[in-house]
Amino acid sequence: MKWFKPVYIVYVIILLIFIVYSISAIIQFPELHSRNENEYNMTSILRTLSYYSLFKPLLYLLIPVFAVLYKSKLSWFLLLSSFYLLKCNIFAVSLFDMTYEVMTFDVVYILTIIAVLILPIISIYILNRQNTYKNFYGIEKKSLLIFNLVAFILGCGTSILLLIKRYNLYYNTF
Repeated sequence: MKWFKPVYIVYVIILLIFIVYSISAIIQFPELHSRNENEYNMTSILRTLSYYSLFKPLLYLLIPVFAVLYKSKLSWFLLLSSFYLLKCNIFAVSLFDMTYEVMTFDVVYILTIIAVLILPIISIYILNRQNTYKNFYGIEKKSLLIFNLVAFILGCGTSILLLIKRYNLYYNTF
């Protein structure tokens, strides 16, 4: 099995996340659009898209999809930072939902959060294996820690900015 590399698992995870979110956004759009207006003209569709911003996370998910198509140090860095963003965002949103909203601790909800957190952790582990970063992307071991630290800061910083934008009621500039 010389053709199979562990980084292909990461590629499949990225493509599955992109496809699943795209399909769910496409399925949710007609329902959200019918809540506001009954007619389907261009202005009402654009108003629904801008108000609910269903497809805005797809822009963030396109970055690792493009990184999959191009094999370089920058693509490894973009993949790693997107997984750190995903991990921090899922952890923070689930923690925020458990803390500030009244909800029952459903076993299915907690198991879903745990399962969704495992995918980025496995992907980060695969990307940081010596076989992947050295042989596949050509990154030296001495620069690996710096790349990981910058990717972690970029991913978690972007996650914090997205959370501030999402949960701040007074922030309406975007």
